Amino acid sequence: MKRSRLIVACALAIAASVCGGSVHAGGLGTTAAWSYDGTVANGVLGETVVVADVTGDGYDDLLLGGRSGEIRVFFGGASGPGASPSHIMSGDPQFVIRMAAVGDWNGDGFEDIVVGGSFNSQPAVSIYLGSGSGPGNSPAWVVTGFGVVVAGAGDVNGDGYDDILTADPTAVVGGLTQVGRAFLFLGGPNAPTTPVWSRAGDTQSDVLGDSMNGVGDVNNDGYDDFLISEKGYVQYSTIRNKTVITGIGRVSLYLGSAAGPATTPAWVTVGPADSGVYGWAVGSAGDVNGDGIGDMYVTDNQASVKIKGGGMNKPTGQRRGKVYVYHGSTLGPSSTASTIVIGDLDESELGNDAVAGDFNHDGFSDLALSAPKLPSQDIQRGRIYAYLGGPSGLATTAAWFVDGGQPGAGGLGLPLASGKVNGDLFDDLLVGVPAFDTVAGVDAGRGELYLGQAN
Repeated sequence: MKRSRLIVACALAIAASVCGGSVHAGGLGTTAAWSYDGTVANGVLGETVVVADVTGDGYDDLLLGGRSGEIRVFFGGASGPGASPSHIMSGDPQFVIRMAAVGDWNGDGFEDIVVGGSFNSQPAVSIYLGSGSGPGNSPAWVVTGFGVVVAGAGDVNGDGYDDILTADPTAVVGGLTQVGRAFLFLGGPNAPTTPVWSRAGDTQSDVLGDSMNGVGDVNNDGYDDFLISEKGYVQYSTIRNKTVITGIGRVSLYLGSAAGPATTPAWVTVGPADSGVYGWAVGSAGDVNGDGIGDMYVTDNQASVKIKGGGMNKPTGQRRGKVYVYHGSTLGPSSTASTIVIGDLDESELGNDAVAGDFNHDGFSDLALSAPKLPSQDIQRGRIYAYLGGPSGLATTAAWFVDGGQPGAGGLGLPLASGKVNGDLFDDLLVGVPAFDTVAGVDAGRGELYLGQAN
């Protein structure tokens, strides 16, 4: 169900989506310090968002993508980003479907961006190099035939250049459909266009690679590692001569080394049999417990939980979502989650996206989580939460949350990114609101920035 159109007046009256919504403070500002409204109806600006220092000036920059064939770039600075784009990257109508920061891919001192979408009207993965004036319109590197899902892998082989992951979750393998295949490409000044590593799913509808991400160094060996999920994986077991489902969704960790990642994962987890979509989003949780070793998260935004008092005719706990945090160690992460965060509202789908950052600058990484389907009388305003890290790991109660101020604005999902946009000691949070209605029309989209602060 879509909300009433066209614009909620109060949402346009201030530069924050909290108009008419709820706010809980702790680690981030309670109103957006900056926002930018999309200028094209149905352009869903903010469907994909990135924070990276693409100009090399020490301030992280904001990039907002959608379906208008443009990426809008806002340079960071001591006063934050400007009201208008500093640069606009243009391409085909499907120019950007996925977008990710990849660190310094070619070793020139500027952070770079990988885009999965189209180039010259063909499905492609392209890398745009940072520079003193930001990324240009022409990619430095293009490959076709390796899907359009993209992610930064970190420096997997320790050669000083950051590497990238690409995937085609719909790939046919062995005659089976939607098995999925992922690829690793190494970075460098003369980076090859042939992958050095690939991995395919095992069974039909595994959709391997629809979610994947670098997770930093989770075993403290000096090489970056990465996660790849198989959202559609189903694990069967035979119990008392009956074949039953014993797990849904699978996530695999591949460890980096001087020779690159191994062909087999070092760590594999399978979601419980009652999972919704275990592995919906995967990535680095930063260092949530401050032990100097990277941690990682796996979300299940469709997960339901059993609530006392619920029954067949009065179900509760439906699709609240769960987020699993696994602590790294010199032996690698445990197979059991150190922390499980559970959504507090039915149908809200906590864990649609996640991003780590030290928002309160206490030395422990925090985790921001989106719940785009937050139900209300206005339908799906969406809510963003922040959970703080500490010596025992991630808290299970949110220290901060903010509700969307426009009915339905969370309907297309709320992607997240983080970085130091204004150069202070606190990480900031960029939120994409692709279903936001603006004066340009329905689903023009929006980006919002919340600044980190002390508790």
